[in-house]
Amino acid sequence: MLVATLVLSGILLIATLLAARYAKHPAGAALGWAAAVTVLPALILAAVFHVVWIQAGALVVGVAVCSATGARPRWIAAVSVASVLLAYGTEWRSVRAEERRLEALRTQYPFESLEERLPRPVPPSAAGAPGQLAEIEQSLSEWRNKARALALERLHSDSVNRFAQTPGLGVGRMGNLSRPTVGNLRPRDEDDAPPQQDYFRPKASTSEPPPKPTEAALNTIHVHGVVDFANPQGFGYVKDRRHVAGFQSHGFSRVPVAADEWTVATVDLVGLLLHDKPVVYVSEKLPRMEDLRSAPTRPLDPFEATGLVALQKGADLHTADGLRVLGALRNAQQCAACHEGDRGALLGAFSYRLRPAR
Repeated sequence: MLVATLVLSGILLIATLLAARYAKHPAGAALGWAAAVTVLPALILAAVFHVVWIQAGALVVGVAVCSATGARPRWIAAVSVASVLLAYGTEWRSVRAEERRLEALRTQYPFESLEERLPRPVPPSAAGAPGQLAEIEQSLSEWRNKARALALERLHSDSVNRFAQTPGLGVGRMGNLSRPTVGNLRPRDEDDAPPQQDYFRPKASTSEPPPKPTEAALNTIHVHGVVDFANPQGFGYVKDRRHVAGFQSHGFSRVPVAADEWTVATVDLVGLLLHDKPVVYVSEKLPRMEDLRSAPTRPLDPFEATGLVALQKGADLHTADGLRVLGALRNAQQCAACHEGDRGALLGAFSYRLRPAR
């Protein structure tokens, strides 16, 4: 592309100079050449050879001025050279500005390693991948911000710099190819983690409780909870677990969806990978991994210990009375790039307590 651009620029320059020197009406001939070469890129190749378009446009203006003022042919030659300097000077400034902009974005969204966050290997899956996992993977795929991931990938790709530096193709067409911008690189907006109002103050119902939630309703609660916690919009670009750009930590943004006449009173994260034994993170806020790094932990209670065994054997959910639920947090296809391990391997669990919605 650079060679083609230089050839076209050279043809335009030589034709204009020859016309100015040998034509019967040098100014008119030079103006005709410049206009002809301007119209062609404008109609066909303007998006590709826009440097030549700038050069030809400058020639049209410059030669028109020379023609109107009766300037000698040597002035047309000077205008021709000036048009080259203007066109390529403008392109150079655009390229440098684009390089600085991309470098600032790389500083804001650098490659990071997730190995320190994931020090323990994922245990092998002993029971395959339960059916619920496919539903979760489908939701993760639908909610993932693919445009953001692609923009982050391009931001850290050498081809983006080469593209920006290519005369004719660079900054003039980057917008058509989802170039990295502040807008499309921004992750999900996050305030503080929502509080769990009933965490240490469970409310006793003063009326007869509604019928217990169905298994389908509990499944809906858990699937929505897993997808919200995973935060697929914040996955970013994963080259490998040592090179991840734009990753936003997992965490709830809202209380999981209610089911039937029940709502989630509290939800705790059961951790399996960062401690020698399974633990439950204690927090008055909905679980977010960034917050839980310094959160206290407690051992599993009898219900959670029994439920964990069921999940390790392949169950999606474990519940004793419909009011306490343990849901599996498994290694989905979208998680394997960082967590590695088998699809369906148990990464953790959510321990829910439900209460009547009214």
